[in-house]
Amino acid sequence: MINDAALALRDGFLAAFPKETVINEEFAKEDTDFRTIATKIKARNPDAVYHLLFAPQGSIFVKSLRQLGYTGAIFAVHNVEDPSEIAASNGTYEGLWFVTGDDMEGREYFDAFKKRFKRYPAMGGPNAFDYGKMIIEAAAAGDALLPRLKTLKNFQGAFGRYDATDGNSFDLKATVKVIKGSGFMLP
Repeated sequence: MINDAALALRDGFLAAFPKETVINEEFAKEDTDFRTIATKIKARNPDAVYHLLFAPQGSIFVKSLRQLGYTGAIFAVHNVEDPSEIAASNGTYEGLWFVTGDDMEGREYFDAFKKRFKRYPAMGGPNAFDYGKMIIEAAAAGDALLPRLKTLKNFQGAFGRYDATDGNSFDLKATVKVIKGSGFMLP
């Protein structure tokens, strides 16, 4: 699926590694037949594939690659950090590595979620929790939301303690995770 975040990540990668990129494709959200692109990738046999598709396309795409015998590395970002998408991949996400927000300092959120729902949160769940908490805290303090978000300091959430940065972002720590079985491990 094409979205601004995936396009920005792709553009950053292309700017950093223009000569190393052998195939660059975009897909509409309704596209689910990846046999043609998987065949092109297999024929070019790159060392790795940067996977930026969201569910349900991601698992369908990776299954298509693996069914054709592509054995190279596949890497991604937070788009693959979803237990239902890992399950839908039928084991083809095994060993896939991805960069995401480091949630090791915010274990309380994950532990409470697992205790209540008996599973890991879906992709974006921790982000939504933090945004919700930011909104609630701003309302409780009587602060206007946007100025508070732009100047947020020392916020404690699912990703630990962090601040707002210039450019309407947050200084979350990043980490690399590897998909192992139905979950994630640190390499």
